[in-house]
Amino acid sequence: MIRLPKLLLAAVALSSLAACGGPPPSASNASGAPAKPGAVASTVNTPYSAIAAGKVDIEGGLVDVAARAPGVVKEVFVQEGDIVKANQVLARQEDDDARLSRNRVAAQLAQTEAQIPVLEVQLTAADREEKRLARLIAQDATSQQLYEQAQDNTRQLSAQLNAQKASIALVRAQLAEANYQMELYVIRAPTDGTIVRRYANPGSGASTFSVTAMFQLQPDSKRIVRAEVEERSVSLVKAGQKVEIVPESDQAKSYPG
Repeated sequence: MIRLPKLLLAAVALSSLAACGGPPPSASNASGAPAKPGAVASTVNTPYSAIAAGKVDIEGGLVDVAARAPGVVKEVFVQEGDIVKANQVLARQEDDDARLSRNRVAAQLAQTEAQIPVLEVQLTAADREEKRLARLIAQDATSQQLYEQAQDNTRQLSAQLNAQKASIALVRAQLAEANYQMELYVIRAPTDGTIVRRYANPGSGASTFSVTAMFQLQPDSKRIVRAEVEERSVSLVKAGQKVEIVPESDQAKSYPG
């Protein structure tokens, strides 16, 4: 797990914090001498119960975003430092074969669906003819054979229509699969966060056998502070106390928590 830079952690007692109105704290005691990690405040002038060195982790760590299908990177849409949302497209791979397959299935679906209105018109005409012959045969004005042929024609067209509808359902399932295959070549952000590393570039390859990370994402999840409090100061740190985190790199900044 990659950790963020070390921080200076100061656990602040609630009662002391209320009395403190000064600027963000630094790792110094009341006399101006540098405070040691874990040192206990010795005078009433300091608002801190304890001071300790520590680190901040990201809950779950950084996320390596990899391709789901082997291939060559076609486009990259983000840079390091970009803030992204869950499911946002980060990059695309070459997907020519998958796209051709998808277009072929889509054309097949359109052709299959186009047959439905034709069969419906034919079935309506056949049903109308069957009913006409039924009235005539009741008057002995036509033969039984013609009437039975009309019945057979109606049943045949009805079966063809049902079979065509079943074919449409099958082709739609094939189209959904083709769309899924195309989606495998799209690299998306798994969660909200910030791109901290970009490894993907147009023309570079991605493998699924030895997983190739294309991006490294810092998720917008909770941070975990790990403080190294000395044993003699442990009793002064209580659940519910407020803390102030001061980065070693810039002690003019502080982060309350």
